[in-house]
Amino acid sequence: MCTSSDSIQRYNITSAYVANGDWTVRISAVSINRTDPPQPLSVIVYLYYSSAAGSPAFAPVVESEKVTGLKGFTSALGEHQIFIHPSKENIQVSSLIALVPSEEQIMETMLNGVGLRRDTNMLVLTGRPKGYDMNQMPNIWFHEVTVTPPIMTNKVDAGQIVMEVEYTQIGRKGGAFVREEFTRRLNELSAEFHKRFTERFPVDLSQFTERQANLSKISVSNLLGGLGYFYGSSLVQSPRPGSEPVSNWPAGLFTATPSRSMFPRGFLWDEGFHGLILARWDPMLAMETVGHWLDLMNMDGWIPREVILGSEARSRVPPKFVVQQDNIANPPSLALVIDVRVLFNVTFSLCVCTAFLSHVLHILSKTVPKFVAVFL
Repeated sequence: MCTSSDSIQRYNITSAYVANGDWTVRISAVSINRTDPPQPLSVIVYLYYSSAAGSPAFAPVVESEKVTGLKGFTSALGEHQIFIHPSKENIQVSSLIALVPSEEQIMETMLNGVGLRRDTNMLVLTGRPKGYDMNQMPNIWFHEVTVTPPIMTNKVDAGQIVMEVEYTQIGRKGGAFVREEFTRRLNELSAEFHKRFTERFPVDLSQFTERQANLSKISVSNLLGGLGYFYGSSLVQSPRPGSEPVSNWPAGLFTATPSRSMFPRGFLWDEGFHGLILARWDPMLAMETVGHWLDLMNMDGWIPREVILGSEARSRVPPKFVVQQDNIANPPSLALVIDVRVLFNVTFSLCVCTAFLSHVLHILSKTVPKFVAVFL
């Protein structure tokens, strides 16, 4: 669950996520301005099918002349469907289906599909952007729901549900959680988090204020929520005269991030310290992230300081910082996580730990001279 404020500090917007193979995202809002009457709030979500997803295709689901969802296919996900359940107290609901050539044009495409409702004098998505070629296969769907959020009554008040976004894979048993089932499962997961936090970090909370204790839980929660998977090629340049940037081999990276939305990339120096917390919380999770980082090591024992994979990551980095210089390295903070003492200070099976260390040693055996030189 994540709560953020809008840019004018008028609302708190909370997004909650529950997965069961399939998944559901619930977006809620509450007014934090107690001096003025609540104003309407429009929330727009978009679902974008990148060409990297593998032959993507989708068709809208129309009910009562309104688009309520879509059925799609990608080679990675197979057949699936996505439905949006707006609040029953909504003021208006609208949608827009379009084709965007690249992620950089998503905002421009949405703005090109906004119109004005004369009966309410409110902005609305118009179904198709201006000049849209109906023969083109769309690859993006915008959905807008407008509500008037209630005024916040206490610090934990999530406010009014704006919408639920439900994803299900065709043929999978179980299905996503929605409405009352979503609330029940979210409460269960919240209770499990607090219980696990107490077990993994057994400190005497009576020595701290409630605010300090909550801050530590928020920090761990943000770390877990910032985990992400990226795929692509790093741009690397050698210091040799006349050398040009070249693409590294295509690779995946599962890593924690300082902020998944603002810094969607991996930071080698940071990850060692991320791993110290992850190893306490979930040793398998920590080892998986370390394994991904070590798989990026070249034959000289070098790993990029920042791993910027895919168009999303590159769009968030100034061009002059995208290229990584292979003569510049970070100290090997990953060694903090690989340290056997760290792994054995938490409940963990010997066989799994041994298997991971064997994998690590296999990688390091190819690069020991360089690795040792950097380490020393």
